[in-house]
Amino acid sequence: MEAVVLDAMGRYRAAAALFDSIAHWRVAGMAPSQYARNRVWMSAHAANARAAMGDTTGLPELADTMAAYGSRSGLGRDQRLHHEVRGLIFAARGDDNAAMGEYRASIRSLTTGYTRTNVALA
Repeated sequence: MEAVVLDAMGRYRAAAALFDSIAHWRVAGMAPSQYARNRVWMSAHAANARAAMGDTTGLPELADTMAAYGSRSGLGRDQRLHHEVRGLIFAARGDDNAAMGEYRASIRSLTTGYTRTNVALA
């Protein structure tokens, strides 16, 4: 919750750092698919915070990592979220058409997915 609040306050660097830390958090006995889900979900939030502060340097590598972990998650959303991050990269470069394509590829459900994607497309 702290990372969400930091992000909402515009403290993107602190939010990104905390989301990234949470993404690597593992509890003893955690199922591999659960770890993958957490890794992808928190990484998506970290990527959005980084993009909000204008730092997209590490996002291509993060998107690749998210794709790898997403394939280990049972959730369709997690399997597609790396496209959200690729959309952020294209948007930062001013390539709106490519960004929109990636954002669309990231959507599994318009109502229960990552609604930041819907906002970006709007």
